[in-house]
Amino acid sequence: MCRLRPVVVTALILFAVTVSAPGLARAEMFLDVYGGGAFPMDSDTTIRGPGYTIVGESPYKDSFVVGGRVGYYFTAGAPWLGLALDVSYFEANINLPDGAKNDVVPVSLLLMMRTPLAASQEFPGGRLQPYVGIGPSFVYSRSEAGSSSDTSFDVGFDFRLGLTWMLTRTIGLFGEYRFSYVRPDYDLDGETVEPEFTANHIAAGVTFRF
Repeated sequence: MCRLRPVVVTALILFAVTVSAPGLARAEMFLDVYGGGAFPMDSDTTIRGPGYTIVGESPYKDSFVVGGRVGYYFTAGAPWLGLALDVSYFEANINLPDGAKNDVVPVSLLLMMRTPLAASQEFPGGRLQPYVGIGPSFVYSRSEAGSSSDTSFDVGFDFRLGLTWMLTRTIGLFGEYRFSYVRPDYDLDGETVEPEFTANHIAAGVTFRF
C-alpha cells in the first residue's frame, strides 16, 4: 500500500488543480456512480523461480464492478471535451480450486469526449450523449494464494464507450462498456508471479450534473 499512496495522492492533487482552474466557471461538472459486471479474460501468467520460468494460461471468474467518477465538460469552446477521475473495484479470481484471489482497484485519469445530441435550451449539453473515455490507470492490486499474499502498484490502460440519457437538466442515466488492462507482479511463496488482468466490463449508473 505504501507504493500506491504517493502516486494516488499526486493524481488527486493534479486533478484538484485541474478542476479548480479559472476556466471551470464555464464548465459542466459531473459526478457519476455505477455498478455492473467485470469479465476478466483467460490470459497467460508467468511464474519465475530460481532457475526456471513457467508460462501458462489462467482461467478467471466473472466478477462485479463498482465505481465512481468525477469530472467536467467544457461548455465554452469545446463542449464535447472533458476530463475525469475514475475509481473502481473488481476482482480477478482464478477459476480453479484454491486459485489465487485478486483484488483490483484502478484509479483512472480519463480524457472524455461526447456528442451532444437533442440539444435544447433545457439540455444545452444534449439530452442524449454518446461518449468515449480513454486514459492511463494507476492500479493497486492484492493477490492472495494460500497462506501467501502480496500487493502491487502498476500503470494500466482504461477505455470507456457509453451512452447517457438526461432525465432532467441535472440527473441522468448511463450505460457503458469498459476495457481495462494491467500486468502486476507479486512475490508469492518465493516466486515472482506476473498475471495479466485483461477485462471487459458492462455497467450502468446515475450521473449528476452541476
